[in-house]
Amino acid sequence: MADYYLGHSQLELDRLMAQAVVLRPITERLLLKAGLRPGMRVLDLGCGAGDVSLLVAERVGPSGFVVGIDIVEKAVNLARRRAEEHGFENAAFHLADDPDCAETEPFDLVIGRYVVHHQSDPVEFIRAAAARLRPGGILAFHELDVGAGFATLPAVPVFDAIAAEIVTKAKAGTATPDAACRLISLFVAAGLPAPKLFCERPVGGDFDSPLFRWCAANFAAIRALTHPEDAPLSADAVETTLRDAVTAVHGQILGPDQCCAWTRV
Repeated sequence: MADYYLGHSQLELDRLMAQAVVLRPITERLLLKAGLRPGMRVLDLGCGAGDVSLLVAERVGPSGFVVGIDIVEKAVNLARRRAEEHGFENAAFHLADDPDCAETEPFDLVIGRYVVHHQSDPVEFIRAAAARLRPGGILAFHELDVGAGFATLPAVPVFDAIAAEIVTKAKAGTATPDAACRLISLFVAAGLPAPKLFCERPVGGDFDSPLFRWCAANFAAIRALTHPEDAPLSADAVETTLRDAVTAVHGQILGPDQCCAWTRV
């Protein structure tokens, strides 16, 4: 994996949880289309704060199990706490390189959200992910079209300026920014069957839309990295600014494209 451009601060973990509110229904549709069912054993690659893992734990039920792995100890610890708080005994989390927690039993399904585009060698990453599956197991990825970004209709200058800065930083900091747009070729190059696909674009603009928080949290996290000498930017304040600007003109927000792919190995 290439260096993660957003870092691993508490601000970034908060951003991941704000992002998960928007992405949950899309990831859930991917999992259901891919064939997730009760009783399955699932691996969540790059689990972050644990949102995908907890969604899987709900779906596989007490007869199933999910293992979430990440390269960041702070994220793994947060995911563990959240699983305990929600009473999920069918979820475990550990560092990806922890030899004491190496998984030897194969999985029925391997899922990754927003992980392929961070890989400097996405083909090898997909191949390695597929190797964790039992014969007939399912590999699924939910990926972001990094270059798509947010848009507003009618145009809202303050929102669009912030959105443009987010995309610029994301494209510069992502190892394979076009991964979402070539998932078929990546799967095939990894020696796998061509995946099935769907693509969705989040949309909102009503007062309670989680897109405001997602965009604001992205901007706050990016500014903390690009302007470390400044006082941390309040995601709450940015969210209020964006909401006021968009709702004042009865605007509509389009989020970035979400490309989902799955195949049976």
